[in-house]
Amino acid sequence: LKPAYSPLVWTTIATGKLPGKHGVTDFISYQVPGVSVPVLPRKEPYYTGGLVLIFRLAAQKGLIEKIPITSWARKAKTIWNICSIYGLENCTLGWWGTYPAEYTKGSIVSDFFHPSACDALSANNSSNNPAGLTYPDTLYEILLPFVHTENEVSYDIYSRFINGTEHDWRLSRKSSEKPGYNPEKSLRYAYPEDLTAADIWTNIFRGQSLQFSAVYLNGIDLVSHAAYKYFAEENLPGAGKYGLMLEKYYAFTDSLIGEIFASNPRAVKIVISDHGFQQEGAAGHYHHRNAPDGVFIISGPGIKRNNALPGRIHVTDILPSLCYILGIPVGRDMDGRVVAEIFRESFSRDHQISYIDSYESFLVPGQTVKGSQAHKQRGGKEMVERLRAIGYID
Repeated sequence: LKPAYSPLVWTTIATGKLPGKHGVTDFISYQVPGVSVPVLPRKEPYYTGGLVLIFRLAAQKGLIEKIPITSWARKAKTIWNICSIYGLENCTLGWWGTYPAEYTKGSIVSDFFHPSACDALSANNSSNNPAGLTYPDTLYEILLPFVHTENEVSYDIYSRFINGTEHDWRLSRKSSEKPGYNPEKSLRYAYPEDLTAADIWTNIFRGQSLQFSAVYLNGIDLVSHAAYKYFAEENLPGAGKYGLMLEKYYAFTDSLIGEIFASNPRAVKIVISDHGFQQEGAAGHYHHRNAPDGVFIISGPGIKRNNALPGRIHVTDILPSLCYILGIPVGRDMDGRVVAEIFRESFSRDHQISYIDSYESFLVPGQTVKGSQAHKQRGGKEMVERLRAIGYID
């Protein structure tokens, strides 16, 4: 998708539909006084339009509040909704746009969980209004012991990724509240969040009988925005300090994925990114707005081995292919296709693709209207500041 911005792409992956259908078209929505749920002005193409400019101006004047995108904005069924319709146990951890967490036949750990839990732990207040941070709400306190915070980024951790002195590390801690974005700040964001996700999976969900699970690791994106230029340009000032940071963070992420996948060797496993990274414009400017290719790796029963894909696939193709793997119908109103070329002939012969017109008219058992409108909306100020620091929003 262009622009290849995370909420749009991850919601497309989860729904098999383009933003015009699923409704998530921005990083943020707006809390308007007197309106019970956040407002996301519709626009086409994304990020433009007169109404959007009016909302932005109102936010600048303090008349309304910017908040990160929430599950209220989503207008299409997701993979966890569809699994719940068929009674398939599932778990989703950290996915974009999952706060407030909705009913599912299983568990959701929303994208607001980690920053909110960190705030609660720093304030020594474990009962920091957990409503909507997880589904079920009672999961929140079970997960707290596995939350890692930026205070754990010791010099030993810092030096695993950055070729800096202990003095550099101390300076980076003192400057953590200053505006701007740099490799040290990206590490403080990324490392504890990814480690929390992996530890929660390993300690809570790995032993459960799940038909589908998804764990989102945000760190590579965060570190790429700060450190990719040092990886790409050897002569850039700072390359000696940060030049290997991105490679080392990839290796760290690979180790976490190994831990997550070790639980069930017979499962079908997928590693996917929402985009790649590339130079955009002049040298020194690296981003992913123009949708450089991401990665798709799949293995397991019924999947071809040691095969490169003969062609390209699209982020809309992931959900139809998941439906096929799970043995449930593909929605004809999904914008993607089943990627038939990844399956062994024997699997394709024994498993026919089935279709359903749409899942949008289905009610998810146990779910009220969004199941979450009673939750008090969180401001998500830390998340908004992070998006601003990286340069996603102004």
